[in-house]
Amino acid sequence: MEGAAKIYVTLDDNITHEYNIEIDYLNTDDFSEDDNNPNKPYYELYDIALNYYKNNLNTKEGAEARKYLSDRKLDKETIDYFDIGLSLDGGLVNSLSKKTPLSTLKTIGLSNSSGNDLFKNRIMFTLRDNEGRVVGFSARKYRESDEAKYINTLETPIFKKGSMFYNLKSLTTLDLSNFNTEKVTS
Repeated sequence: MEGAAKIYVTLDDNITHEYNIEIDYLNTDDFSEDDNNPNKPYYELYDIALNYYKNNLNTKEGAEARKYLSDRKLDKETIDYFDIGLSLDGGLVNSLSKKTPLSTLKTIGLSNSSGNDLFKNRIMFTLRDNEGRVVGFSARKYRESDEAKYINTLETPIFKKGSMFYNLKSLTTLDLSNFNTEKVTS
């Protein structure tokens, strides 16, 4: 949390005064790794989902998505660093619901109201809290036939969109000295 505090202070000093923005700080006690934390099973389910999505990207079914990412100059190192994965046409909720109630999967945003996978055939970008725990996903279409360009995790007991700073945890340890801006495309 030390690194995160430094970034918040920097944001507060450089941006918030100029634009009169007030920053609400999270009470990290609500998200502790304590075994008594009622949210611990949610974090564990999201870790399983992340591994599932990352594995999917490396399968035969992931070839089209890997090409999509490659065409946008995202190499394997970048994909691994940002924990980018792939949702297929279902399967995650079916697997998880064998040991986890469907109502829980709906509560944490992995299942839709019909009891199916919320994310289908999408590139998965991992959302982490300030402690580095997986709390949700931003999912982008990679085929023209899909409707919405992005689908994001809805607010859940562990994901509050307005309280998150995307990828904050990795910013505190990121070494930009060798960053190649030519790799970045829109």
